[in-house]
Amino acid sequence: MIYIGINGLGRIGKCILIQLINNNFKKIKIKAINIPDFNIENLENYLNNDSTHKYLNNFKIEIINENLCKINNHLIHILNNRDASKLNWRSLNIEYVIDSTGVYLTQDKCFQHNVDYVIMCAPPKDNTNQYVYNVNHDLYDGESIISNASCTTNCISPVLKFLDTNYKILNANFTTIHATTASQNTIDTNRFKNR
Repeated sequence: MIYIGINGLGRIGKCILIQLINNNFKKIKIKAINIPDFNIENLENYLNNDSTHKYLNNFKIEIINENLCKINNHLIHILNNRDASKLNWRSLNIEYVIDSTGVYLTQDKCFQHNVDYVIMCAPPKDNTNQYVYNVNHDLYDGESIISNASCTTNCISPVLKFLDTNYKILNANFTTIHATTASQNTIDTNRFKNR
């Protein structure tokens, strides 16, 4: 059995959690989610409603107490700490942490999780290897800390690889349109600052 912890439950962490639950992997269990400043009573509403993604909501959420819930066959501990070094993943037998905070983007920072394996859900700020499924995942060589690259890379790279493998790309140009995150302004508020 593989025990997983998810650090951060924003858009990426939420997508990962719901995919793991919906796919009902028999050898993977989500043991903990670190969500600082989150009221567990809001979890069901948060998972069942999304302004962008329409998930298959074939899961049942049972709140056991303020630090524990059950989603389908996953008994999940809810942690609340922004400092990875204070998250005791190992006490829950967690070997793998998926870090979707965008904060722990170097190997030194990822070591603070004190687990066997960490997957960053953003491009690293050091020389950590990046792997994209259906592009170069077959090159994975057992590293304990890896990056799954950026959302843009995950969207465009499989298509580019297919086209280049089958037809050869000589030149390419693409535009990425990204959803606004909770920490970004929807308009350019500094536009008139220097006038």
